[in-house]
Amino acid sequence: MTIKQRFILSYLSSFAISIVAMLAIVAMVFAATLGEIPSPANFYKMLTVQRGLTKVESDAFLKLSRVVQRSPELITVPFNEELTTIIDDIEANNLKVVIRKNNTFPYYTNGLVLASLEVHAPEYEIHNFEPIGTLDNNGKLYRYVKNDFHYLDGSVGSIVVLNRETTLFEVFSKWGIGIIIAILAAAIALASTINRKLKKSTIDPIETLEFAMQQVSDENDLNQLLEEFPQDNISKDIAQLQVRFKEMWQQLQSLEKLRDADEANRIALIANISHDLRTPITSIIGYIEGLLEGVAATPEKQHHYLKTVHQKANDLNNLIETLFLYSKLEHQELNFDTKPINLIELLESIVYDYDESKPKPILIYEGESLMIDADAFHLRRAFVNIIENSIKFTDPEKTEAIIEIQITKTDESLVVTLSDNGKGIDENDLPFIFDRFYRGEKSRFATVPGSGLGLGIVKQIIDRHKGFISITSTFTIGTEVRITLPRVRKHL
Repeated sequence: MTIKQRFILSYLSSFAISIVAMLAIVAMVFAATLGEIPSPANFYKMLTVQRGLTKVESDAFLKLSRVVQRSPELITVPFNEELTTIIDDIEANNLKVVIRKNNTFPYYTNGLVLASLEVHAPEYEIHNFEPIGTLDNNGKLYRYVKNDFHYLDGSVGSIVVLNRETTLFEVFSKWGIGIIIAILAAAIALASTINRKLKKSTIDPIETLEFAMQQVSDENDLNQLLEEFPQDNISKDIAQLQVRFKEMWQQLQSLEKLRDADEANRIALIANISHDLRTPITSIIGYIEGLLEGVAATPEKQHHYLKTVHQKANDLNNLIETLFLYSKLEHQELNFDTKPINLIELLESIVYDYDESKPKPILIYEGESLMIDADAFHLRRAFVNIIENSIKFTDPEKTEAIIEIQITKTDESLVVTLSDNGKGIDENDLPFIFDRFYRGEKSRFATVPGSGLGLGIVKQIIDRHKGFISITSTFTIGTEVRITLPRVRKHL
């Protein structure tokens, strides 16, 4: 079934349901008048019970209530002149009055049926929590407001003011046939107008959109068709649908380009991993073969070979551990045991680990205790990775290698700035410096070891600490890494 056929069927179904519902309402009204189904009084009561009193009703009720407040015995037949005058004034305003004592009705306005009052009178509620409601008297609906009270002899009594409500059947019997004819005529005219507008504003654009979907396999034709989206003079929802489809197609094209780029990255990734794994393995195999073939004839040479094999095996193990660490960080599988730590103490312990054979980092700070919430083990790894990079890329042409670590604080955070005067990073490499396995062209050679994961791991760790990391660098001048970490609240 086509979209157009579905719309037409849906429209005709709605129209048919409306007619059936209208006929059902008429049938129910007639059935109610014949006594075959319950009276609509209960339903009508729900519609009227919470409606506010008119001024006439309110005034009448207040006048009778004041009499009760003075003395309940005044509400006793025969009435005194004052009460008689009040009731006459109330009934002159087309309201009706009922006086009830226990289960009897000493007084009720002419026109009310006693037998019906006895059956449908509201229950006594001496606290008058629900004084307003609707009751049926001989098939006529009245809205009432009542005040229940006690006579001096302990009997319960009520004053009730009633106002006639027009029943649904009375309205329908007078105007129903005309209403039905008018509704049917308007529905037919409206149906024709809606059908024309629906076809122009909804069905035709949807069919165009459906055709566009069929052209997905032909990229050129689809791009040409999508230039017309959104079309003019169509419904807002369909225009949005066309815009979303156009955006979806553009996103799919972007994703396809990203997929191609990811495929290229995957190939490069495999090549990089293969290279990084093959280099130590090749060295290990070469030295072991040398040992087996007796190339290392002296104990000193054998010791050198074994020491080299051990070093290469450690390099290989470190690479594998780094791969696992990055994978766990990327998939949120690494647990962080965060607790308040002194950032100064952490950085001092890191600096202490570097001896004079390497350029020793210089720590600059003010104060004695700068607290952050962190996992000391993982945060230490992040700082060590950055320092190792600075050491790895020192510039041999400079007389002295400098690595400085400076801590500054703001109201909300601590900022650690690690700067060096090393080789720096080419500006073309900076946007990709945190990408996994990315190594700038200047670093992808044998004399510069590394997996290309170090800074990626650093960023993952800093992100998990709700911090921020940025890198600025000038090639041949040096690099500055800026890490911002939130301070512990109670130490602010």
